[in-house]
Amino acid sequence: MNPEMLEALDYPDLLELLRGETVTPAGAAAAVALRPALDVERVTRDHRLTAEMEDHLNRAGSLPFGTVPDVQPLLQRLDVAASLLAPLELLDLLALMRSGRAVKAALMEGRRETPLLASRGRDLPDLGNLARYLEGKISTTGEMEDLASDRLRQVRQEIAARSSRLKGVLDDIVARPEVAHALQDDFVSIRHDRHVVPIRNEARGALPGIVHGVSGTGATVYIEPFETVDLNNEIVTLRDREAHEIRRLLQEFSDLLRGRLAELKALLTELGDLDLLSAKARLGRRLGARLASIAGDGSIDLRAARHPLVEASLRAAGGAIVPLHLSIPAATRGLVVSGPNTGGKTVVLKTLGLFALMHQSGLALPCDEAALPVFRGLYIDIGDRQSIADQISTFSGRVNAIAAIDRDLRLPALVLLDEVGTGTDPEEGAALGISIVDHFLQRGATVVATTHLEALKAHAATTQGCANAAMEVDEASFRPTFRLRQGIPGRSAGLEIAARLGL
Repeated sequence: MNPEMLEALDYPDLLELLRGETVTPAGAAAAVALRPALDVERVTRDHRLTAEMEDHLNRAGSLPFGTVPDVQPLLQRLDVAASLLAPLELLDLLALMRSGRAVKAALMEGRRETPLLASRGRDLPDLGNLARYLEGKISTTGEMEDLASDRLRQVRQEIAARSSRLKGVLDDIVARPEVAHALQDDFVSIRHDRHVVPIRNEARGALPGIVHGVSGTGATVYIEPFETVDLNNEIVTLRDREAHEIRRLLQEFSDLLRGRLAELKALLTELGDLDLLSAKARLGRRLGARLASIAGDGSIDLRAARHPLVEASLRAAGGAIVPLHLSIPAATRGLVVSGPNTGGKTVVLKTLGLFALMHQSGLALPCDEAALPVFRGLYIDIGDRQSIADQISTFSGRVNAIAAIDRDLRLPALVLLDEVGTGTDPEEGAALGISIVDHFLQRGATVVATTHLEALKAHAATTQGCANAAMEVDEASFRPTFRLRQGIPGRSAGLEIAARLGL
């Protein structure tokens, strides 16, 4: 399904609502990338999965994804041989594995009530052994824990022992009267990874040692006493050994994860899909929606349908939407909708089109009841396609669009035509509009067209397999009621509406 059609039917805006219900970066990406399925088997399976996720949400609450960061860049880096991940990056992948284990357990608990979801849970890669091996080796702040290896624990114990000895020696040094009088500060500093004593510059001779720097003002000299040089050397060497061991561990952990890279990628994808399923269930609950049944005979039936984006906009403005009741039986595959401007004809087209996309995306529909076919092709011609830069008039733009629909038509198809036949001589436009509707009906498509043309309304009334519908208008005030009445043509009431608007 082409992007222009999806844009015309507000599908990307709906996906933004869906993305807002996700809780993981992978789920958010899956929501934005969601596209309608085109075969009955896939749509049936998607509906069953959404229904089971709704049941799980109502019965057991949301799936325990926890906090899963965006690890896609880390998995891409692991694809590079010998690449090294930082400690916090390793923790991010550990969070992914924890999430996989928690979600798997939650899905398996409900295997009787939600067997399809349980099957998805069984298919989640089992990285439990790797997760348990990495667990507890890195602190939440990204520090390698002592228990990460015996070698690391040993070298840190040696560092602690030498540091304790060094502290004792330094305490003795600074307690000497001649040094105490020369001290600039009463604490030991670190310069170039070595412990030094801050001495006033004019009294630097009070402490023999190696100068490691001077303060910015020149008032303080940082001296490493000769008595502590060997201990400092030992500690620096041990620190190097510690850093080498930490790097070795990071390489080991990175290589272990690299060896399970295919499973990690699969886990990320599966968790994203499950998060998307959860978002579908949550969005359906928020919209007061229900899954449509699949109409195998090609009929369409929408009861109290509410366009989700229009409803949200009206609610924000303090208004309320007028639900749409629309029925197109299997024997009637053409519907011509007429009525006043601003009466809601285009909203009927867009509601039907968006509902078809939602239906085939495994989403519940905000309505009381719905039955829709599964279309392999969904097409819409709407709006002004005029382009001054490309020297395309309104009429030629519409004709080009309809010709493209004819070329691309894939059955079963739903063709939505807004103001078909307009933009040229009214008599010729009416003849063209009639022939376009008839042509797509003869090719086997379901066609819903809006019009103000009397000839097209009359044709719908006298043609087998085609019917009229009217957007209702209040006869006293000529204000639209936004209700669709099927079986009759509608009045445009252009003169009356113009007068009401002050013309």
